[in-house]
Amino acid sequence: MVMRRLSSFVLCVGLLACGGDDGPPDVDGGADASPALCTSDVSCDDAVYCNGVERCAPAAATADARGCIAGTPPCPTGVRCLEAQARCETDCDTQPDADGDGYAAVECGGEDCDDSDPSIHPGATEICDAEGVDEDCDPSTLGPDGDGDGFVATGCCNVQPAGDLRCGTDCDDTDPTIFPGASELCNGVDDDCNGLVDDVRTGIVACVFEESRACVTTCGLAGQQVCLACETFDACRAPEACNACDDDLDGAVDEDFECVRLQVSTCETACGTAGTQTCSLECTLPTCWASSETCNYCDDNGIDGIRDEKVLATGTSQRALDCGGVQFVGTAACESEVQTFHGTTVVDTFVQLLDGASAGQAGGAWWVVDDFMGWGPVDMEVHFEARALSSDGPPLGEWSVIFQGGAARLSTLVGEGVSATWNWSYENHWGVSLGDAYRLGGASGTSVGYALYDGGYKNISSGAGRTPLDSAGQGWARQRVRLRYTPDDPTTGVNEERLELWLGGQLVDTVTAAPAGSPTIYDRPLRDELPVGAPLSIGIVARSAANLGMFTGVPIQARAWVMTRAFTGPTSTTDTYGHLERYAICP
Repeated sequence: MVMRRLSSFVLCVGLLACGGDDGPPDVDGGADASPALCTSDVSCDDAVYCNGVERCAPAAATADARGCIAGTPPCPTGVRCLEAQARCETDCDTQPDADGDGYAAVECGGEDCDDSDPSIHPGATEICDAEGVDEDCDPSTLGPDGDGDGFVATGCCNVQPAGDLRCGTDCDDTDPTIFPGASELCNGVDDDCNGLVDDVRTGIVACVFEESRACVTTCGLAGQQVCLACETFDACRAPEACNACDDDLDGAVDEDFECVRLQVSTCETACGTAGTQTCSLECTLPTCWASSETCNYCDDNGIDGIRDEKVLATGTSQRALDCGGVQFVGTAACESEVQTFHGTTVVDTFVQLLDGASAGQAGGAWWVVDDFMGWGPVDMEVHFEARALSSDGPPLGEWSVIFQGGAARLSTLVGEGVSATWNWSYENHWGVSLGDAYRLGGASGTSVGYALYDGGYKNISSGAGRTPLDSAGQGWARQRVRLRYTPDDPTTGVNEERLELWLGGQLVDTVTAAPAGSPTIYDRPLRDELPVGAPLSIGIVARSAANLGMFTGVPIQARAWVMTRAFTGPTSTTDTYGHLERYAICP
């Protein structure tokens, strides 16, 4: 107010009256000039006290071309306005308290700094205003402290005796933690009211709370940097990608994926051998493979299946087929007894396959061998005996020797596999009477229709001292058989699978593989039923006439001798039998 009064005095010197309020003249006096609209009350102030305070209100109906409206004269009607003193003339003799607020005007020796306004006087409540009105006539009071922190808001001002405007310094008078001199925090707020936000290092704004900016990571990806405690930006990070790099800087590489890109690690193959795996370009683990093949009938290195094991298969093994681990079907049982063969006493273990109590009974035995088919042949040697249990007719029946891959099928008498079958009949398939004799089912020629007895092929129904097979259990007919099964070699383009049958040291028949669609005679032909490396089981099964569905006859009893400690026939040759031999197997 003092500055305004002084300027008013200077402008009004020599004027008889200062009450005119026509606004400032045109800058250039041109009739066509368009004055600029005001932007604040200050731009409308003509610095004349006695015509009141002008305001900027372009929307008001009384506004001039600049948008300014005239002020209200400060002196009541009849009271002279003293422009030089910027006050209304006061009659101290008759009216020292012109505004009637109980306080005499300053010029009358009182304390009322504005005797024209009854709301202004000592003891009045100081109001927070930016215009600098001194309601309590105390320039040192600026207004109330809204938040009680000892500082008044920046919008609270008072004109000082020297004429300058003094205002408060609290930039947020609603928060007691915000005031000049407060500690600046990293929170997006100007806590110390110095005009800078988050300058935790005074006067320096490195970055503000939660600010982020684009960047490129050390892994070469587009990332983001976040303001770190308003001191600096942290390292550039990006979501983890499959690139063998720590994109998110958490100390782990490719942790959101199955493996680290292109990383080589040790592992265990499906064969149980040590291997390696290289993480793919997509950070997925491939199958674990070994660097080289192990001879174990399992594909260790993932190359060509198990075919590359063939050069490693050099072992040979022999296994006795005894009662240990044997599994039975029907009425079969495993026993051990002392027998005398042609004057020689031996201890034999045998499997009783059929007890002959009825025509429908049958029995079988499986040896589940914890071995595998090798690249070379498998030989099985077994001694059989059979006899009729009734004299009502010729005995009819059969037994089968079965090689099977995988677990034994105990629910069936003949499992899936390569089966070699012998049966006995009064007539063979060609209508030739052979008497009571064994016949090799499906074998070529008629000579094998006779049982092997005393080292040769003979008709057991004739000859001195021999009992016909159909005379109610009066005698046993014996036969020793050696089977040689050769699996297919998958490394070649042909099928080498074959089954050879040996009687008395002689090869009597060979069953080979045949093209698909060929007719099957009994168990012929072979069609890759036992691949190299397949688990191997051996089965011996006997059946009576009722099981065959193709012959009639009396029940028989058959037993297979699977191990003999010693055997010496009339020819003085020593033969061993009842074992399984494998050639060219993996160690």
